[in-house]
Amino acid sequence: MGKIRILPDVLCNKIAAGEVIERPAAVVKELVENSIDAGADNITVIIEGGGKKLVEVTDNGEGMDREDALLALERHATSKISSPDDLYRIGTLGFRGEALASIAAVSRLRMVTRSRGEELGTEVFVEGGTIREVNDTGCPVGCRVTVRDLFFNLPARKRFLKAETTERYHIVDFLQRIALAYPGIHFRLCQGSKIVFDYPKTGDLSRRVGQVLGWDIAEKLVYFSGERDGYRFQGFISPPELTFPSWKHLYLFVNGRSVRDSTLSRIIRDGFSGYIPADEYPAAVIFLEVPAELVDVNVHPTKREVRFREPSRINGLLGDEIRSALSRIDLARRSLPGKKFTSSSVYCAEQSLNTLLKPREVERDLKLEERITRWTDNPDFFARLQYLCQIDGTYLACRDEKGIVIIDVHAAHERILYNRLSRTSFPLMSQRLVRPILVELSAEETERLEDRCETLKVLGYDVDKLDMSAAMIRSVPAILPPCRHDAVVKDLIKTLDHGLGISELVDLFVKTVACHNAIRGAAYLREEEIKWLLTEMDREMEVLTCPHGRPTWIRLTRQEVDRLFKRT
Repeated sequence: MGKIRILPDVLCNKIAAGEVIERPAAVVKELVENSIDAGADNITVIIEGGGKKLVEVTDNGEGMDREDALLALERHATSKISSPDDLYRIGTLGFRGEALASIAAVSRLRMVTRSRGEELGTEVFVEGGTIREVNDTGCPVGCRVTVRDLFFNLPARKRFLKAETTERYHIVDFLQRIALAYPGIHFRLCQGSKIVFDYPKTGDLSRRVGQVLGWDIAEKLVYFSGERDGYRFQGFISPPELTFPSWKHLYLFVNGRSVRDSTLSRIIRDGFSGYIPADEYPAAVIFLEVPAELVDVNVHPTKREVRFREPSRINGLLGDEIRSALSRIDLARRSLPGKKFTSSSVYCAEQSLNTLLKPREVERDLKLEERITRWTDNPDFFARLQYLCQIDGTYLACRDEKGIVIIDVHAAHERILYNRLSRTSFPLMSQRLVRPILVELSAEETERLEDRCETLKVLGYDVDKLDMSAAMIRSVPAILPPCRHDAVVKDLIKTLDHGLGISELVDLFVKTVACHNAIRGAAYLREEEIKWLLTEMDREMEVLTCPHGRPTWIRLTRQEVDRLFKRT
């Protein structure tokens, strides 16, 4: 007798469940996406035990009749696609026809549903993939799916589930992401009888961003949008002064689907290069609409990943717009909210996972776009500041009608030099030194120098190795003022890597030179030097941060000072 056999449907469904249903959050994902595809605008999710004991999703969508309700529990039964060509222009969230069958195979599932026009609804009870009961029942139009005892028949898989708080975190994370993608849907999450969050539906995307991220963050975000070559995008990004230690506040959506995409993350991070430190991350909520035939959502069974046919076009489109938006942000010229908003219209439980919205009365503007103040026509903003004093030879303290302005001298000068050097054409002309400069090197630095001599020549440096502990600089870039060329060369030897493109190479060189030539700390400036610095800051469009992402200046308003002294 042969060894190869056809697996029974129950076992096939369990295998499929292992691919699609990884944890309770996956159950929530599949059921909520089905609700959205069914046209629901009110979705309530109830969980117990982090979803391990209970997940219940109720919607007011179009519902199903008895025939469809039973067919939906069969594997590969779907209303979303009908031909192979449909796989390449998918416009719905679900389409595989595996969700309900996979969930039912590893749980005790009860579904109650009624379609519009039907007098009675249908109730179906499934246990471990086997239908136990089918009854007529009275119920509203829509669908309610109750999933209990997930993985009760797969004890090995059940043991790999995490703690209740961890599983609840993944559920909250998914629901917040899907809520951002569909502001026109009312989402509610309950832990047993306790409300975790309640996001009323809204036609204003900025309001939904505030509901999910919290107004403390949302009021600082900058809106941007654009369209090119069939690609459309819009989103919100944080200004350079608002950063986080991880990508916790990154929300990416492609054609309404929440995704985690390394390509898009890199584009965003590159867009912030020079505005924030390398170990910090911005907040971003970005929606990208791509022609269906130019994006593949079939990369992963859970549809969390996508693949673009033209990633370079997205890089140019999104990256350019982020850099353009950042270049127009003025950290200190924000208008106050004009419209009133009270948090009573958004409820979030005190002990919810992220405590995103604290119940308190606040005034908020509903349109973030209206609260964003872009760069204004104020060509002599810095020059008009009233100079007060220098602080430790590092900062300039100035004032205007709005409060105190503190300028980091080194960071501001470094940004000015960086901007000017960035406008220089490469390769650089070299200037031969009458007296070559000796550079002391470690054995490792000497070894790296041998591979980088040609690259240094492109940057204007002619460096010869003398022995294993020293080298000689014979030519330097002609455009550079007198500086410690030995320190610049040593830094370049350490940081230059093979494979850098010309743009990355030039940017690294310019950053290094600007840093070494900028005014150092504890250097007290004369009055004419202060005037020069302030005037030069006005001449540059981008002086908000140094090339490494640190702010060049900050403002302290009277209200902020009062808060520091607890006078408010």
